[in-house]
Amino acid sequence: DPQASVSNALGVAAAAWADLGRSLSGVSLDFTDPAATIAGLGSKAQTINNLIAVQPNGTVIDFFTHILNNGSVKLGMVKSNDRGAHFGPLSHAFGMIVTNTGTLTPDAREPVRDANILFDVAVDRENGNLYVVWQDGSLGNVDRVHFSMSTNGGNSWSPSIKINATPASKSKYREQAFIPSVEVGANHKVFVTYYDFRNDTSNGQELTDYWAISCDPAAGANCRMKSAWGNETRLTSSSFDMLDAPVARGHFLGDYQGLVNAGGTVKAVFGKAVSDNVNDMFAVTVP
Repeated sequence: DPQASVSNALGVAAAAWADLGRSLSGVSLDFTDPAATIAGLGSKAQTINNLIAVQPNGTVIDFFTHILNNGSVKLGMVKSNDRGAHFGPLSHAFGMIVTNTGTLTPDAREPVRDANILFDVAVDRENGNLYVVWQDGSLGNVDRVHFSMSTNGGNSWSPSIKINATPASKSKYREQAFIPSVEVGANHKVFVTYYDFRNDTSNGQELTDYWAISCDPAAGANCRMKSAWGNETRLTSSSFDMLDAPVARGHFLGDYQGLVNAGGTVKAVFGKAVSDNVNDMFAVTVP
């Protein structure tokens, strides 16, 4: 799961990926420096989803899902204060509570290849705030989108809160929210996207949509509070049937999707099933 991050203003380029029992990293301007172990994990443990965040002061942080040898899952991180030349010790931001099954379609109960045990991270390039979203099953063993933030470089984190606006339903499977992404836009505004089944009905299809929600600190919002999250916007022009998505260890909408800040405007790239065994990728501006 290689991932790279570049900070042009600071001259920092970093990549990280998982190897058996460790996380590796290479940090340079042209990626010619050799890879080095940055997080030794010990026997029968591993990382996945290594994501790099570069703060405005040049601090490089490698975040990853740490699967411990007892089967528990935590958000791990290692930090470099010298632009990636050396990394400090492994630490954990918090534990991640995953559901037993991951996302299931509401009616047929077919598995969706989702972000269970994964996460996404974003950094505010001006003030250095860190934001993390992930699928969390702590509320009734149902996948929902949870959020935490750090204002001190990951030394401490706010309590986890559920932020997706999926409405309550008689079926807990229509309350699932999955595959979250996070990004920071202009003026520190934080955007999160996710899929859910709120528009599903019992008609043989598993109707799915993609949504965006935001928090605006510049307007006085405290993103640590659930009440600060709003302005939910539907990004799919129409619902699609999850059962049309190709099956690859679950109905699969694609690996490489999410959010990006493009000159202050946040863009979303997401997969949508358009016919039997066919997905298309869509790009939209998040309002």
